[in-house]
Amino acid sequence: LRMQRFLERDAKYAYNPEHATIGTVEPGEVFEVESVEGYSGYFRSPADFTPETYAQAEAHKWAVVGPIAVAGAERGGAVAVKIHDVEIVTPGVVTYGGYSPAVDPLAWWDDETGADVYPVEGGYVRFDEHTSLPTRPLIGCLAVMPADGAVHAKLQGRYGGNLDCRELRAGATMILPVEHEGAGLYFGDCKALMGDSEIVGPPEVGAVVTASATPVPRPRSMEWPR
Repeated sequence: LRMQRFLERDAKYAYNPEHATIGTVEPGEVFEVESVEGYSGYFRSPADFTPETYAQAEAHKWAVVGPIAVAGAERGGAVAVKIHDVEIVTPGVVTYGGYSPAVDPLAWWDDETGADVYPVEGGYVRFDEHTSLPTRPLIGCLAVMPADGAVHAKLQGRYGGNLDCRELRAGATMILPVEHEGAGLYFGDCKALMGDSEIVGPPEVGAVVTASATPVPRPRSMEWPR
């Protein structure tokens, strides 16, 4: 059978139990998800950065593809999502600004003044002619439908969300508590590599995520993703 592939055209900007599912996967079925590059393609070269394009890119950031229903996932249970592969398919995009240690980070966190675009070739991100680093692609956003109401995709909670955990990559399994029939999985915000946390913006990339999901009993003590 042909592997199911969920397309970036079905991207959303929130996790919402009112969203119609874009498809259903069987327990353990391997499927693919097209993850939208973090800035939605607004910066294909440094020359594309202007205050206007940055505002547009920010308005289309944190795109997540979903929700994908998992057959057999029920409210009160959990779903184990295994990541088989994260294949990078675009260059890496980083935005930056005039950061200052003397100023409260909340005052400059979103004050970006430029963008750079870095090629990703042969398993490396090439920053310049002297500096290349091996890719270690990760999924920034992985979530299920939240219990109550819509939540912006940049946020996180008991449903998962914008976790930016560098260990959420090929070989990892995340278990999420299910609050709605089918769970309603969302994927997005992939990065080429990242340190221990997102102190500054790591290279945002478009990617094809290969995953599978299986309903599992929820441990009585479980309230947050594991």
